[in-house]
Amino acid sequence: MFEQDFDNMFADVWFDERDCAYAYEEGIGEFDAGANTMHSNDAVIAVRKYDRALRGTHYAGKRNRLRAQRNSLVTAFGPEMVERVGYD
Repeated sequence: MFEQDFDNMFADVWFDERDCAYAYEEGIGEFDAGANTMHSNDAVIAVRKYDRALRGTHYAGKRNRLRAQRNSLVTAFGPEMVERVGYD
């Protein structure tokens, strides 16, 4: 009844200041601290950029935060996003 097509879905994803800084440093994008409304296609692109960033060498704390933020994007868009990109 209230189902949305994945290609027309929007979700709010929370970024704190450190997550914003790491995303900017790694070339993932510029996000505002707090809730960011994202379209599903933009989220898929961001997840791919997180995957590319995670291939690099990072200290454990940064790697864990990058992975956590990537997985929060996946979770925000539900099972269809999980099917497309999976969890890291």
